[in-house]
Amino acid sequence: MHKKVILIRHAETDWNAQLRWQGHTDIPLNSNGIRQAESLAEDLRNFAPHVLFSSDLVRAYQTSEIIAARLNLPVFTSDGLREVDVGAAEGLGYEETLERFGHEAIARWRSSQPAELSFAFPEGETKLEALERVQRVIEEFLRGIGAERVAIVSHGMLIRTFLHHLFPQLDMPSVLNNCGYVVIDYELSKGDWSLLRDDC
Repeated sequence: MHKKVILIRHAETDWNAQLRWQGHTDIPLNSNGIRQAESLAEDLRNFAPHVLFSSDLVRAYQTSEIIAARLNLPVFTSDGLREVDVGAAEGLGYEETLERFGHEAIARWRSSQPAELSFAFPEGETKLEALERVQRVIEEFLRGIGAERVAIVSHGMLIRTFLHHLFPQLDMPSVLNNCGYVVIDYELSKGDWSLLRDDC
């Protein structure tokens, strides 16, 4: 059996607009983000998801609620879909991060190389730790629910890290757009993933 999955980055917050690291900090959508989520809901009519699976952080959950209200869908949440915890970098803008941690730290964080999965900001989570939790949570959810088309609303770095793991050849941007999405296929019997559409 195949499951079609659309992975969606949440809509915009003020911290996104200010280019601040959010991580686990709970920041709501701004007015532009609400409009983005409303527009995305209309786009998703063609995908016709049966269910929404969302990070429990408010920026993702608000995005999911807007979509769910338009498409009359149930929403399930999990803290396993949260963004990578960036620890001491949370709330900082680019220049502040550069001053405190340097060019190398930012380059290592943005890198898609497997060797950099072990990097973390002080007091934060490695991308490997985040990858292990998100893969486990998504696969458990897909195996446990009968729906064949699932929309998952999560976060930029988490989605990017997950996709690089599944599709190392994929040329991903360093930052996913708010409400950008990727459609992938999961074959339950083999545990295999394949890329269907990239709209990041």
